[in-house]
Amino acid sequence: MGKIKVGVLVFLLFVQLGFMAIPAGVTDVDYDLTAVDVFSAAGTGNDAGTVSADPAIVEEVRDIIVSDYPMEIPPGVLEATTIPDMLDALGDPYAHYLRTAEFTDLMNVINMSFVGIGVVLNDHSEGIAISQVFQGGPAAEAGLRPGDILISADGVDLQGKSCMESAVLLRGEVGTQIELCFSRDGETLTVFLERRAVQIPQVTGEAYDTVGVIAISSFGMGMEKEFAETVKVLRQQGVQSFIIDLRGNGGGLVETALEMLGFFIGDQLAVVWETSKTRSSEVAVPQDLVIEEPVIVLADGISASASEIVIGALQDYKKATVLGRRTYGSGRFKQVFPLSNGDYFMMTITRFFTPGEKPVDFVGLFPDLQLSDETAMTAAMMLLREDFSTPGESDDAIAHDESGYLKWQVGSRSFRISLDEWRKEENWSAGQEMISQCLGSTSVSIGTAQGWQKISDEDLFRRWPVYYPGYRFLNQTALSGAQIAASPQDMVNLQETAGSRDIANPEAVTPQDMADPFDMAILQETTSLQDSQPVIIQGAVPYELLPYMNQAEFIDVTNGHRVEAVCRFREQGIEVIPLSYLSPSRYWLVITNGDKIGVVGEVDVEDPHSES
Repeated sequence: MGKIKVGVLVFLLFVQLGFMAIPAGVTDVDYDLTAVDVFSAAGTGNDAGTVSADPAIVEEVRDIIVSDYPMEIPPGVLEATTIPDMLDALGDPYAHYLRTAEFTDLMNVINMSFVGIGVVLNDHSEGIAISQVFQGGPAAEAGLRPGDILISADGVDLQGKSCMESAVLLRGEVGTQIELCFSRDGETLTVFLERRAVQIPQVTGEAYDTVGVIAISSFGMGMEKEFAETVKVLRQQGVQSFIIDLRGNGGGLVETALEMLGFFIGDQLAVVWETSKTRSSEVAVPQDLVIEEPVIVLADGISASASEIVIGALQDYKKATVLGRRTYGSGRFKQVFPLSNGDYFMMTITRFFTPGEKPVDFVGLFPDLQLSDETAMTAAMMLLREDFSTPGESDDAIAHDESGYLKWQVGSRSFRISLDEWRKEENWSAGQEMISQCLGSTSVSIGTAQGWQKISDEDLFRRWPVYYPGYRFLNQTALSGAQIAASPQDMVNLQETAGSRDIANPEAVTPQDMADPFDMAILQETTSLQDSQPVIIQGAVPYELLPYMNQAEFIDVTNGHRVEAVCRFREQGIEVIPLSYLSPSRYWLVITNGDKIGVVGEVDVEDPHSES
């Protein structure tokens, strides 16, 4: 969906994560090298062999710590005779000694400008897999594609090597050549590439009907201009809402974060920061372009620093709904100090808080709805596909016919999801996870002809009423004894345990009449499941409902996969025959007239060959 999948950029010496910089008013660059030791491929900046042992430089670093470190300084810092010992005593996870080349590389990362071949790598058992190829780069021009497996680089076998190790082999100086051997569809190929500077877009956007998906990979210089242009293009394509994907975005320049917030909050307070001596704040930078459309932000455990400044402010001002995982928790500004020998020293200079004074450091920011990376995008698309209310607006004051819809209250905004969309197999995993996160809350309502009705915790726990509201439940007392037989001779014949009601006029049956559970007798017959034979389920459904029961399907509760079935009317009920093989799983058996009247039962299909 237009998102750059952040992995190891082969023209770097390090992986994604943690770059944040420049609180307004601080002249030097401040990054966040959190969670990953970005210099692990070339020796960390804190190793004794890579830092200056010059006593004058040691004292210079010590003076910076004493003058600008925002917290209490441990005694060991004053006693240390080397920079590595000094940093060990300081205990600041964000303190690094940076050589000039490392500083340059880090700035390139922030600005997404690199020297290499222009691909993203992932680990693979046979070598290193290419997961993305950037257009305009050497790899794209040479015909490399996502899915190609790199086998060797300049004769060095890549099988068994990590992405980090491979990245070091693939990067190099502008104009140098590299020979790559790779496999594609079982064929081994060789290509020669010339490394060169590659500028990767920090912002990518794509329209999906009326929803625009904007992925931001870094808050580097000029990102806000890319963002504004992307928004304009998407609006021209008919987009009416936005998903801003900050997953995998470890931060960037604080100045850029303030520019970004200006699209949403104008010149209002954007971030609060404090040291042991002072407390101050920064405001956003107002923009000509203003975003008033509904916005969902996606976050994860890598979203850090500048990303957290943006997420925190958007939450506090109710300008966006946040889905995904808790953010990393890098609530510190880091400043880089130039040293007299040409190297640099970076450390924490302040802690920051959201405009509402929520802490960020170590604790991170919690999403409005916690979802996995695998389901967050799907959930966001479902929430934004329909029309929606403004933040804080109550839909319950005026009754409207909302039949066929769900209402989700997530954060400060309510969203409508059509039941047709909700029931789709491709949305099933996201829907199930959304329900799990709402248990014990009142954030979900069912649409009725009279407006919205809150879903009870019991129905959320049962789940099927969220998909088929108003349907009647097939009593589990009878169903629980039914299992798939190993052969036609092994048959389960359960008798109906509760008779049907005497309703003279079937046309008078309404969904409300079906609210009370009734029992269903089951007769199951099948040959071996491995033979993929259909399963026959025969049940006694109340006679007065027979005119309505002309459609049936089995729905795998684990993944939403549907198996169509045909209904055959019998004197005592309906015979339901699946049209294809039912894998061992738990199923909802849904029998309906295709509108608002139906029944739901739960059936466990077991493997006849499994040992009990």
